[in-house]
Amino acid sequence: MAVAISGCAVAPTSRIFVSPESVNYTEDYIHRYSILRISGERYGVGGGQVRPFSRGGAGSGDCCVWLPGIGQSIKVEWKVGEFHDLRPHWKTFSKDVVIIGEAPSKANAEGYLIIRFFEGHEIEAEFV
Repeated sequence: MAVAISGCAVAPTSRIFVSPESVNYTEDYIHRYSILRISGERYGVGGGQVRPFSRGGAGSGDCCVWLPGIGQSIKVEWKVGEFHDLRPHWKTFSKDVVIIGEAPSKANAEGYLIIRFFEGHEIEAEFV
C-alpha cells in the first residue's frame, strides 16, 4: 500500500497511439530503426537517418501506430554503419525495452515515442 500511496507504482496503460522520434547520444550513424512486438512481428513503424550526436543526434520517424502502453515492452531493432556504408556493411542490433513515461490522462492517448540510443547499444523508449 505504501508504494501505491507514494506514487512509485505505475499501472500499465492499455495502448498508446504514437509517432516515433529518435535521439542519438552516440557517434554511430543509425540508418534505420524499427519497432516490433516482443515476438519479432513488425508494427510497420520506425524511423531513420539518425545522425551521430556530434552532428545533431536526431532522426525522423514514420507516422503513426498503436503500441502497447506505459510499463509494457516492445522490441527495437536498429541498423548502424558509417553514413556512406552500403547495406551489407551495416550492423544490426535489437533490444527489448519497457515503455516509460507519464501515463496519459485518457485511454488510448496520442503522443510521441522518443527512442533514445546510448553508448553500448543501450536504448530507452519514452512516451511523451
